[in-house]
Amino acid sequence: MRLGGFSLSSCPGRCLYPLLGLALGVGAPLGLLVLRGFLEEGVTDIDWIRSELAAHRVTYLYLALSAPLVFALLGYVLGAQRDLLLQSSITDPLTGLFNRRHMEDRLREELARAARHGQPLAFLLIDLDGLKEINDRRGHEAGDAALQAVTESLRQSCRVTDIAARFGGDEFAVLAPLTSAPEALHASERIRAILKQQGSGKGKGVVSLSVSIGVTDNRQGSVMEPREIYRMADKALYEAKERGRDRAVYSGG
Repeated sequence: MRLGGFSLSSCPGRCLYPLLGLALGVGAPLGLLVLRGFLEEGVTDIDWIRSELAAHRVTYLYLALSAPLVFALLGYVLGAQRDLLLQSSITDPLTGLFNRRHMEDRLREELARAARHGQPLAFLLIDLDGLKEINDRRGHEAGDAALQAVTESLRQSCRVTDIAARFGGDEFAVLAPLTSAPEALHASERIRAILKQQGSGKGKGVVSLSVSIGVTDNRQGSVMEPREIYRMADKALYEAKERGRDRAVYSGG
């Protein structure tokens, strides 16, 4: 399951930028040669080039060896900074899951892909039951521990291809490609069971946790709008809450 790590690109900045730096560094001796040619009033014939390289062979050799290394190291530093900024822009800081903005982007992409190929796609909207009561009675530290327990239950129960996000507050979501409604309901029960087994923060007073889950799907590609699939999942989640919480409910319309 993608919980916020770099599934962003096959070659992130810390890989791409050093390669670009290396390419720039390799061209540094040629750049110096061209510059000196212009300073010599445009004298750039083959005889001048030979004499220039012979007269300053140490300078050009040093530049050929050092420039690629320096530019590659600089590229790595800049690439790592770029990756860190990009990761922080799509990740929830408390749980390490993707944030709502990234989930909405991925939901749009996956709905379009599923529609093109007529494939199933499930969407789970998950609400931690009683987070306000936990915060009010036991403090926000216990509330944070409860949210992290939900994250761990997602980590253990979801597949590598699933995309999990924290929508904010007590709400989470899971996008499950190539997953039918019955399979999504089964996954929901697995999430609930794992959460009940582990609990969270017993030392902080939180003994038992539960979630309510609204489940929906794209009806084999017929649903293409993110707001529509979110509406159906929200409807299912509301029904789960109305039935007494601590359960998963499916809605297809």
